[in-house]
Amino acid sequence: ILLVIEAGQIYPHELKRAVSLLERLDPPVVAAIFNRVKTIHGSDYFSNLMTEYQTGDKQKPSWVKRLLWNN
Repeated sequence: ILLVIEAGQIYPHELKRAVSLLERLDPPVVAAIFNRVKTIHGSDYFSNLMTEYQTGDKQKPSWVKRLLWNN
């Protein structure tokens, strides 16, 4: 099942209903695509994802993230 969601065009209760219906169907696989999501410049997570997508290169995490998550 592929769920396509357009940012800013769906109300939270509509999305919750769709998720509830999918839970009742219990499909083997569910994927979601979020269209027209605006990234916030300065937000590392989405900014890095967009850079990785556009360039095809994996972004190297900052030294702080490496220190915290590679223990």
